[in-house]
Amino acid sequence: MSSHDSHPVVLVLGQAGAVSGGDVHAFRLAEGWYRAGASVELVGSPDLPQFLPQELQSIIVSIPTPFDARMRSSAVALAAGVAWRGIKAIKHCRHATVVVAGSHLIFDTAPAAVAHFLMRKPVVTYVYHVIGDMDRPTSLRTVIAGCLERISLALLRAIRATVFVDNEHARASLLRRGFHADRLHPTGNAYDPHISVPEPAPAAPGRLLFVGRMVEQKGIWDVVELGRRLKSADSDLQIDVVGDGPLREQVTDVVDKEQLSNVNVLGFVDEETKWRLLSASRLFLAPSREEGWGIAVGEALLAGLPVVALDLPAYGHFSTQLLRTAVDGSDFVEVAFDVATDEQRLQALAEETQRARNELPRWNDVISNDLVVMQAIQENPRAGVRRRLRRLTPGWRLERRFRSERNGCDICYRKASHEHSTIASNDATSGSAGMRRIASKLGRKDFI
Repeated sequence: MSSHDSHPVVLVLGQAGAVSGGDVHAFRLAEGWYRAGASVELVGSPDLPQFLPQELQSIIVSIPTPFDARMRSSAVALAAGVAWRGIKAIKHCRHATVVVAGSHLIFDTAPAAVAHFLMRKPVVTYVYHVIGDMDRPTSLRTVIAGCLERISLALLRAIRATVFVDNEHARASLLRRGFHADRLHPTGNAYDPHISVPEPAPAAPGRLLFVGRMVEQKGIWDVVELGRRLKSADSDLQIDVVGDGPLREQVTDVVDKEQLSNVNVLGFVDEETKWRLLSASRLFLAPSREEGWGIAVGEALLAGLPVVALDLPAYGHFSTQLLRTAVDGSDFVEVAFDVATDEQRLQALAEETQRARNELPRWNDVISNDLVVMQAIQENPRAGVRRRLRRLTPGWRLERRFRSERNGCDICYRKASHEHSTIASNDATSGSAGMRRIASKLGRKDFI
């Protein structure tokens, strides 16, 4: 199947008021398909147009709901809105050659699973981290999130979805939860925007930058505490806070009450403004307690901006040396204060970061690899990832000879924990000899 014959549908059905790394990956995937000539649809909220360039507006299918105005402030409205949007999205999957759930969260995976059960559509999704592995404080919200994630993962197992993972921690977690290794495929992440990345141009007085959702897990209160420390030290440094979320109003109230004039709560900003702020800042603050892959940190590094962050597994793929603090964030404010007020140390970190920023991956390379796998899925949607890919390799015909010769005997190949065993019946001697001959030609000991 050529790219021009494919009709992928990418579901990004959450409220996109604050774009996650997974959302960006889904956007870039849809863009890659579009540029390859596929008839792609990016299905999601009415917010989507503001996150894609003008030339890609034609692929967007926005689904408004009666709850949109209240979804950011009410958990009930959010649940009702994404459920409404999910039901409406299913009809767009009727002619899909593959359905991609932009995340493994239930609002993306449930409609994709329905499309599989009712229309036999192959399903692909992305997992950057598993909520059940995170050390979150117990609350009603975390309990509900954990339950919904378990349901979502059960659906993905049941429909034998292909899952892209970007780190070994997520892969190991899915294997423990019963996913077959053949259904897991590695991917990567990148950070380059559609616009040109501006050169570093630190403003005076110096500015520090936080970009993220205003929730407890992102460490927003550490940013406020750093503002207190800087005020007490009579520092002229300013902190810009970019992002939205449930705690925004509370954070704003604290900043006003304590007269923290050095903390500027900017809310959501567009891409150009965000990159101008990155260019003008001297230090990026990343106190988040959990990350899938850390898009905000990656963008800061690409902008040549030094980063102080918790020592999380999600940042392990960065070759650039981050200034890492304790994984529980206990020393984040102290470390951030020390480096922000040490001009010489900060300058050395900036020079190191700017030298290494060209080593970061780019979206073209990441998406090209994803599309190879998804093309194979569309060619043979019932097979596992490795088997689909082998259809595109020269060794496929020889493997077909192997399987046809195997049909004459009763041999079962089983694969578990990367150890292979064979069970042959009493009359399988001649067949086994033939299979060994072909296996030696292929240089392979295992076949699925």
